[in-house]
Amino acid sequence: MAATHISPRLTDEVMTSAVAKDLGAHPVDVRVDRVEVTGGAAEGENYQCVLKMVRVTATVRGERKERNYVAKYMGMNPEQVARQREVRIRRGCQCRGGFE
Repeated sequence: MAATHISPRLTDEVMTSAVAKDLGAHPVDVRVDRVEVTGGAAEGENYQCVLKMVRVTATVRGERKERNYVAKYMGMNPEQVARQREVRIRRGCQCRGGFE
């Protein structure tokens, strides 16, 4: 994949790791070909974190795979991040799903 990140929190590394974990493969066996980030909820829409729908097309051990994930990550607003840290919301990005 040409870009080093899809959004400030959804990096190529995060998506490769999610696909590898989901499919029981080693990250070196995964090549992320395409990532589409859509919809979800932004900060302030009754959520402390940003939620996005992510569709990933990857090649795993030579076989093309498509997976859908829900990504949850802290936003970029410094005031919001400070509040999240006060209530101990875990930093980083989490991808859940893997459904087809």
